[in-house]
Amino acid sequence: NLLGEENKLEFPTYIDSTRLNKNTVGKVIYFYDSQREILNRSPLDFAQVYEGIGTYQPILRKVKSLKFEYYFYDEEKKEYGWEETWSREEFPLAVRVELELANHEGLQKFTKTVH
Repeated sequence: NLLGEENKLEFPTYIDSTRLNKNTVGKVIYFYDSQREILNRSPLDFAQVYEGIGTYQPILRKVKSLKFEYYFYDEEKKEYGWEETWSREEFPLAVRVELELANHEGLQKFTKTVH
């Protein structure tokens, strides 16, 4: 299942495992290192998930801020809303990521929602 925090997102998927030399079931973890200002990606094959080991790759640098949010329907309140963490069995209806990047023009803010 998908697990999410404000600065970290992990979910099951197929990955290209260099260790096993094939596409296989695993999971991917995206996490933000605020001290180094880097967004990292860690693809794990099923053996690495089981063993709790893996490596990470910096995929975006000069990240000044990053925030994941998780969209859901609240059956009790009969309304939609956003949460900063996700640990439910079902997947959220959408995931939104907001980030600020530093470049030669200053700070640029990006927001993307994935359904």
